[in-house]
Amino acid sequence: MVLLSCTNCCFNGLQADGFGAKIGYCVEHRAVLHTAESLTCGRLFRRDLLLPEANAESELHQRTFSGEHIVQLRTKINARSTGHVDDDVSVLVRNASGKEVTDYGRLGTKIVSLSRLSMIPGARAELARLSLSRTYVRRCVDQGGLWTSGIHQLSWTIDRLLEPPDIGIDDLRDDAPVPQSRQRELAQWSIVMLRLAFLSDVGHLAPDSDDVAALRELPEAAASAVDEVDFGALMKWVMQEGWPAAVDAFPRDRYEELARALHHDRDAPASESDHIRSNEAAKRRPKPAKVPVRRRKRGN
Repeated sequence: MVLLSCTNCCFNGLQADGFGAKIGYCVEHRAVLHTAESLTCGRLFRRDLLLPEANAESELHQRTFSGEHIVQLRTKINARSTGHVDDDVSVLVRNASGKEVTDYGRLGTKIVSLSRLSMIPGARAELARLSLSRTYVRRCVDQGGLWTSGIHQLSWTIDRLLEPPDIGIDDLRDDAPVPQSRQRELAQWSIVMLRLAFLSDVGHLAPDSDDVAALRELPEAAASAVDEVDFGALMKWVMQEGWPAAVDAFPRDRYEELARALHHDRDAPASESDHIRSNEAAKRRPKPAKVPVRRRKRGN
């Protein structure tokens, strides 16, 4: 995988290293990526890095590449002029995940697309949801919002930590010289690490004093505990260490408490339908009260 290419960018939720769709899609430029591995732009948000490193890399990347256009990585030639980028989404929308990604943000609220992706089975939908969730929460905070903009995606991700990613043969897109069983295991590893990376992102965006900040170190803890790319060993660590730590940092009752505070609906259960609101409706509501903060225990 070319680390500085669109294949490794969270704004392209359809492709990752070795699996996903044959054609990518950039939600920033609303562009179809025919050769994502050879393309890039200044808005690159590297999927393989945790938030602090991804932000630092993005700043460096912007010094070399403009964020206004997708270009060839090696020559910096506008990719539209060479036919490697266009607007024809007809192939992508045939797939449920592809349709949601190409519609992302078009309806005026991105949380609707993320919610729909969470209900589509399979690794492609999860790849898209996790990648776009990372961009969603980061941007909300960059624009003056709080880390709690990601509580729904955070809860959905914790709920799925113990589920092995469902990778089908059709999800593998590289003709790699390794058995398909190994390719599938590598793809599963990538999805689980992406789950942990999203949890880590939210932890970095939360205050140091909040329990959620404990999520910051999960990916590095997993990598340290599992010496090599062994999916079985990784899932064993998630079951014994990762999932209990995530639940402790963000238990269900905290999620429901925050959801009620954010939506001014303390008498109703925090169901998924309650969480989805249009931007226009949000604008009509009064500014929410300060979000309850659960303090981290000293010594943690």
